[in-house]
Amino acid sequence: MQWIFARVHRQYCTHAIITIKSMKFLKSLHPGDQCRLELKSDPALQRLDVACHCPPNLVCKGVLELAGHAPREQQP
Repeated sequence: MQWIFARVHRQYCTHAIITIKSMKFLKSLHPGDQCRLELKSDPALQRLDVACHCPPNLVCKGVLELAGHAPREQQP
């Protein structure tokens, strides 16, 4: 979860995770596992959908409720 929160912090300007609406871990992670995190925001609902993949498996998925936020401009 700390890794997910760190990514949210880096990607969103005015972010404050108010609550974890839901988070379900579907597979276990082990030290050294390489994962890909997907974040999809819905500004109107102030929510962030989270999905974590450790190819080829979906490892976890969930929804975070955020205080007002706007995505940072993507860096090349």
